Amino acid sequence: MVLCVLPAVGRFFLLIFLIVATVKQFNAEKDFYELLGVEKTADSREIRKAFKKLAITTHPDKNPDDPLAQQKFLDLKQAYEILKDQETRKQYDLHGENGIKDGFKSSKEYQNWNFYKNHFGIYDDDPEIITLSASDFEQNVKNSMEYWFIKFYSPMCSHCHVMSPNWRQLALELNAVIKVAAVNCEEDWVLCRKEGISSYPSLVLYPNKDKYYGERTPEDMQNFVLHKLSSQATEISNYNILKDTLEDEIIRSSPLLFIFCKDSDDTNCPSWQSRSKLSYIFDGLVAVAYVDCSSKDISCSKTGFQSATVYLPSGNSTLQAGIEIHSLNYLEIATQILGQLPEAELVDEESLENIRAKLNEDLGQDWLIYFTESQDSSRFTDLQYRRLPALLPHIKLGHINCNMSEELCKEKHYITKYPTFATFKRGGAVEMHVGGVSVSEVVNFARNSIWAPNLETLNPSSFPSCLKDGHPWVVDFYAPWCPPCMRLIPEFRRASSLVGGIVKFGSLDCSVYRDLCASYDVRSYPTIIFYNYSTPHAYTGQFVSRDIATFVEDVLRPPVVDLTIDNFESLVLNRPVTEIWLVDFFASWCGPCIQLAPQWRSLARMLGPLTNINVGSVDCVTQELLCTQHNIRSYPTIRMYVMGGRSGEIITYNGFQRDAYSLRSWLVNSLPSSVYALGDYNFADLVLRSSTPWVVDYYAPLCGPCQVFAVEFELAAKQLDDGRRLKFAKVNCDSFPNVCRNAGVQSYPTVRYYPGKTGWAHQSPFGIPFVNDRRKVEDLVEWLEELLVSHSPSASDNKVASSRDEL
Repeated sequence: MVLCVLPAVGRFFLLIFLIVATVKQFNAEKDFYELLGVEKTADSREIRKAFKKLAITTHPDKNPDDPLAQQKFLDLKQAYEILKDQETRKQYDLHGENGIKDGFKSSKEYQNWNFYKNHFGIYDDDPEIITLSASDFEQNVKNSMEYWFIKFYSPMCSHCHVMSPNWRQLALELNAVIKVAAVNCEEDWVLCRKEGISSYPSLVLYPNKDKYYGERTPEDMQNFVLHKLSSQATEISNYNILKDTLEDEIIRSSPLLFIFCKDSDDTNCPSWQSRSKLSYIFDGLVAVAYVDCSSKDISCSKTGFQSATVYLPSGNSTLQAGIEIHSLNYLEIATQILGQLPEAELVDEESLENIRAKLNEDLGQDWLIYFTESQDSSRFTDLQYRRLPALLPHIKLGHINCNMSEELCKEKHYITKYPTFATFKRGGAVEMHVGGVSVSEVVNFARNSIWAPNLETLNPSSFPSCLKDGHPWVVDFYAPWCPPCMRLIPEFRRASSLVGGIVKFGSLDCSVYRDLCASYDVRSYPTIIFYNYSTPHAYTGQFVSRDIATFVEDVLRPPVVDLTIDNFESLVLNRPVTEIWLVDFFASWCGPCIQLAPQWRSLARMLGPLTNINVGSVDCVTQELLCTQHNIRSYPTIRMYVMGGRSGEIITYNGFQRDAYSLRSWLVNSLPSSVYALGDYNFADLVLRSSTPWVVDYYAPLCGPCQVFAVEFELAAKQLDDGRRLKFAKVNCDSFPNVCRNAGVQSYPTVRYYPGKTGWAHQSPFGIPFVNDRRKVEDLVEWLEELLVSHSPSASDNKVASSRDEL
């Protein structure tokens, strides 16, 4: 054997190399998802379960001989703390570990092994109990009309642990009926304080926030919930009612479930609790009727049933045609009933292509298709979706078994979890459901989705190639664990319906396609970008449908003029003497400029009816020379170029508020008023004795609404006052109380219209009142234009002619 011995210098350099390599490896960025062993799409419960499992096995208490045990555990703890919080997780997803180091400090302290074993995530291993974090609570409970029974607890509370077996039993008893959940107030104390939790455990039933104060036995808690449910079984205690029920064609068009009981204590028929659960589960699909055979007005012997549960499919009019179910358990009964309902149409690759071909031609019905990998379709979790056809009668239901069509699911539609629901819409769009998969949540998704035919879910096979299909695209970059992203989904869907036309809307899941989102400079979730063909426009407004739709319309038909060194002089400096220009000098990298942009567009739309006022903007990044020539030194700089052409004055806005209404007030107050100030000395002569129409604003100087309305009134005057057709005036009721008293003014502001005298007699000082509570310029203008038409001389002539014809 030959040994190669390194010289001393070689051994020294090898040692240095190993040390450097070790340091590099230690300092390398860690993949927190990989560290915890979870997918990037993992929800907070999956992250918590993964951390608990690893914490128990890697805790330093259990690895005293490992010198790196503490550091390994701290790394796990840091990964958990970052991924459990939506803000730090967002920063990590976008920028990696380096993106959060400055704003996040992970504590070096941790609990003993017993805490992680017995007190951490105590309900995460119970599939029937949903552990909610603050973000989960906002997303799933606050925005839902479903029933949630929630236990707010502290892991340090002994009473909370004592009642845990009962809470688990309750979750089993209410399985498939309502959602039973738990909130750890040690981890989410802000949420608990917001919900008014002052003691542990606290039990609250949502959505009505009914607090439970009774005994904490499973039966008592269950009875409390069942009495609150909105649907209960119908009681039949008269034979004629039973007979009428069976013969009524309308009632028989739906399935019925009859539960016959000898008496209220009959142990051979389902209990009232089971009847209540069945009634709630099948609400809107199967009517549940309880027949009390102990009643004197009914003889169950006539029906042939004494203690029995009979399911009668729709259309059958005799109980003997029904199916008798030999079980007292509500889940077993529900499972048998669901098994009688037709299955969804099985869809494979070929049939899906045919479906999509018809939909692309805008033919046929919309489809709701769900993807599963289950081999057993007899489970309640799978059978429950047989309720969907009855709840969605105008949508066809299909099912794709991904074990049989793996390529179709994973490679063509990028399915990563099961079940996944998707709508296939007329026009060709496909939208994947993001959120819970209960029947009610799926129904709500399907109903809303088909009303948004221009919205579809994007993936690497469709994005960015869709940007070249000849349509403008509005894209929502989101992550499903991000509550603001989930709140945006319905608003984004409504925005797509409001815009319509050739504009298409798409959503891209950045938790799955992280690199793709990063390549398009997505820095936060949610991010909306409007790709107007080749030009991207980032959305910076509120995440509400109307604002998003307005933003799209503004990009397509800009209300703000883009000013450059080529047109600034001709449009602004050489403007006609009667024109005004408002100009925003901005830089695209400037945060306050970005915040101003939607307000500046809103201002332009407000001023649209005023043809002599123009709104423009200058991008000082691309128009640096122009901004330098005009001595622009900060961003944004807002200037008003007033009437008078080159000789006109330039006014710079120095206000603190940069919203559209504040900027509009500044504009109005900077211009000469179009409203006459009247008083005792001239009101009667100018208004009551005039044949010219007047509109008068009665106000008080210290009245806040009067000050706000003054701007609206002034803008209406500038829009309608041509000096001949209509004149605008105001009266200060503090200075001239007699004028206001004679007009019967009792509140401020009050607006009256005086159409002008038609004979020798003066007009009444009461005039015609403006009664619209909104007091907006558009409402005022619309009202005045209608009055001008109805009180015009031609209208009066027509009335006289009509009277003569009748005479």
